[in-house]
Amino acid sequence: MKTLKSASLSLALALALAAPAHAGADAATAAIEERLEQMERRLLQLERKVMEQERMLAEKDHEIARLSDAPAADDGWWRNVSLSGLLEVEAKHVDPDGGDSTSDVRQKTVELGLAADVTSWTSAEVVLLYEDEGQESTSFDVDSATLTFARPGGPWHVTAGLQFLPFGTYATHMISDPLTQELGEIRETAAAFGTQFGGGFHGSVFTFNGDNETDDDDRIQEFGASVGYASDFLSVDLAYLNNIKETNLLTGTGVKFNDEGEKVDPMLASGAGRMADTTGRESGYAVSLAWARGNLSLFGEYMAASSELYSCSGSTLVMEGGNMYPVSACHEPEAWTLEAGWTFNLGRREATVAFGMQETEDLDFAELPSERWLLGFSTEMAPGVGLKLEWASEEHYASSDTDTFKMLLATEF
Repeated sequence: MKTLKSASLSLALALALAAPAHAGADAATAAIEERLEQMERRLLQLERKVMEQERMLAEKDHEIARLSDAPAADDGWWRNVSLSGLLEVEAKHVDPDGGDSTSDVRQKTVELGLAADVTSWTSAEVVLLYEDEGQESTSFDVDSATLTFARPGGPWHVTAGLQFLPFGTYATHMISDPLTQELGEIRETAAAFGTQFGGGFHGSVFTFNGDNETDDDDRIQEFGASVGYASDFLSVDLAYLNNIKETNLLTGTGVKFNDEGEKVDPMLASGAGRMADTTGRESGYAVSLAWARGNLSLFGEYMAASSELYSCSGSTLVMEGGNMYPVSACHEPEAWTLEAGWTFNLGRREATVAFGMQETEDLDFAELPSERWLLGFSTEMAPGVGLKLEWASEEHYASSDTDTFKMLLATEF
C-alpha cells in the first residue's frame, strides 16, 4: 500500500513538472507560426511589386518594338527626310586688255536640298538655289524638284520633274564651269528612265516639251539618250540630243512664233546676218571621259551640234568693245575641254593642282570665250570646309584677252 502511494506521488510530481514545459513549447510554436505568416505576407507583397514591374517593363518593350518595327507610313515624317546644303563665297579680280580692272566679293552660291523617302519605292527631292553671277544674280528659286520611282535594290529607276538632263558630265577641278557645260547644260521638266546593265554599263533616255517651238504644235517632241561605262579608274559617257537648241544657252535661238502666228527668229535682231533654219531641230552629241590612276586624274569632253543651226553664207562684221571683227554667219557650235589634276598630301590635308584648256567654235553670239587656259588649286582647310584658287586667261572672238583670278570658300553639310 505504501508502495502504491509512492508511485502515485511520483506520477503527480512528474505531471506537475511537465505542464510548464508543454506550455513553453506551445508559446514558441505560436511565435514561429506568426513569423512565418509575416514572411508569407511580405513575400506576397514582393511578388505583387515584381509582377507590377514586369508588367510595366513589358509595356515599355512593346512600345519600343512598335516604334522600331512600324512601317514608314506610321513613323514620324522626320525619320525619312534629310537636309543638305552648300555655301560658296567667291572673291575675284578681273583684268581685261584695254580696260580697267575690277574686283569683287560675292555670295556665289546658296543651295538647300530636301530629300524624302516617301515609300520603299518612291523618293522625292527638292533643291533651292541662289546664285550671284555678277550682273546675273538670281533670287532664291527652285533649281530642281523630282519624284523618283525605283524597286529597292533593282537596276532601274524613273525620274519625273524639273531636273538636269544627262547630256554631258562636266567634270572639273576648277571653280569656273567648263565651256562644255556652258553650251550643253539642260534644265527641263522631263521624264527620264535610267538603268544599270551590269558590268559597269549604264544608260538613260529622256523626253520633254521644249521651249523652242519649231511648229504650231505644243507637245512633247524633244528627246535624248545617254550610255556609259564606269570602273574604279575609268568612265566613258556618250550622249545624244535631238534638238541642241534646247540647251540652257541656246534656248531662244531657234524658230519661234509671235502672237500673229508668224515665224520669228530672235537672232535676226543682232544684225549678224543669220537666217532661221526652217527645218527646226538640229541634233547634238557629247563624248565625256574621266580617268584616274594613283595621284593623276584626267578629264576630257567634246560637245557639238551635228549640223549648222542656221542657213547662212559668208561672214559678217560684229562690234565688240569698240572694235569690228568678222565672224562666221554659219553657226555649228562646239566646245571641248581637257584637264589634268595631281593630288598630293599638304601637311595633314589632301590637295590638288590642276591644269586645263578649253575652246569653243561658233559661239560668238553667246559671249563665251574662244579659248580659255586655267590653273587651279584646291584643298580642305577643315573638315567640310574647302578652299579653291583659280587663274584663267581667256581669248575672246574679238581677239581681246582677259585674265581672272578667283578664290572660293565652300562648305557642304
